[in-house]
Amino acid sequence: MSPYRVVVFTDLDDSLFQTREKTLARHPAGTLVPAADDRHGAVLSFHAHDQLALLHLLQDAVLIPVTGRNHQALRRVRRPMFSDYRITSHGSMIYRDDETPLPEWYARVRQRADLASEAMHAMVARLPSRLGHPSGLRARVIEDADVPVYVSLKWDDAAAVPAAAILHEAVRTEGLGASWRIHQNGRNVALLPDYASKAEAVRYVMDIKRRTHPHTTFVGVGDSTSDTAFMQLCHFALVPSNSQIQSGWSYAQTLFDADLPPSSAGPHHCA
Repeated sequence: MSPYRVVVFTDLDDSLFQTREKTLARHPAGTLVPAADDRHGAVLSFHAHDQLALLHLLQDAVLIPVTGRNHQALRRVRRPMFSDYRITSHGSMIYRDDETPLPEWYARVRQRADLASEAMHAMVARLPSRLGHPSGLRARVIEDADVPVYVSLKWDDAAAVPAAAILHEAVRTEGLGASWRIHQNGRNVALLPDYASKAEAVRYVMDIKRRTHPHTTFVGVGDSTSDTAFMQLCHFALVPSNSQIQSGWSYAQTLFDADLPPSSAGPHHCA
């Protein structure tokens, strides 16, 4: 048993597992290891070899999922197993180790969700027409613990998803406040109210952990730009290769390199 207490807040999809296609692209020669099922019980997501190695490395740590999945979808994850807090629905809900909502967090979110519920259902009714009635689009309000937590837009084909500017304009015309955010991952788009915050949920659980173990070391794992806020709260951050976060780093480096003056042709001398 390690003398150091380590808690790992980890995103799930595209961090610890992903679809069959993405798994084969990540490790073509690897064995597909089932990680999560769809609602009909068929395997939907798989681990790649390097992700299994990471889970082995973290086996002595406390793993806390920080996921866009609601609790029902989280329960369809086969591995890793979780035995502590669970943060679901983009940070809207926190569950205890007995899989019941954390009461004080639930009460706070319930109050705010009651105010946002009408706007969410109105968006589901109106957004398809604002986007030109595209075929293959499904819009619905996602609930967690009987609380409306965000609006889900899902296209059958990722190529049919509108550009970010078009999505933002369609949402803006709904008259929503600036606190609403849009999170896109492939063919899935989530419209998030202000109480759907992974960072705020992680901060809340961190405070609980520090009361009993003040010197806990926190590690954040995530692939998406929506994960960076909670990862910045941690002592260390782990980012998968070829992820949305890493692509952002590469783009930033390209811009930085473009601003550098051309190097001189002559030799450099140190003072």
